[in-house]
Amino acid sequence: MIEGLALQVAQNFRNVSEQQIAELEQKVIMTAPNSLECHLLYALRVSRCVPGLRNLDTLASRWGVARRGAGGMGLDAATTSPDWSAIVDFLIKLYLEKFREMAQRTVTMAIEKAAKRKSEAAKQKVLEKGVATLIAARNAFRCDLPSLDQETQGYIQRIEEVRQS
Repeated sequence: MIEGLALQVAQNFRNVSEQQIAELEQKVIMTAPNSLECHLLYALRVSRCVPGLRNLDTLASRWGVARRGAGGMGLDAATTSPDWSAIVDFLIKLYLEKFREMAQRTVTMAIEKAAKRKSEAAKQKVLEKGVATLIAARNAFRCDLPSLDQETQGYIQRIEEVRQS
């Protein structure tokens, strides 16, 4: 009864540790080495850290690993699994929520840090770094989450308004 394990993990994601997911993944690999379930479990395992992340670059990196992980693991290797779309939808929601939280934090921190700078050049540099961080994160997700383009533009606009004031 290997099929459906990834769905169970997704449904209980907040209560399952990375170690527990890794153990399930190993059991699947040992029991049914050709099962696509191990790829879905891998994507869930490497995404387990997402709720605690504090950096947009790390979030984007984790998404890349979940999609196309080491040794051919990840979501891209399991596209023919019957549970693939449910797991992808779950992970997209997880990553989007965290992206929004971190993008808002990036905007707030850039504006607050800029306000503390004495020179205009230093203020501009801090604000430019905030914009660059948002653009890099958006670009990392762009092909999978095109809706982020417009949303990210809103965050960038808030920084640009401060830059121009």
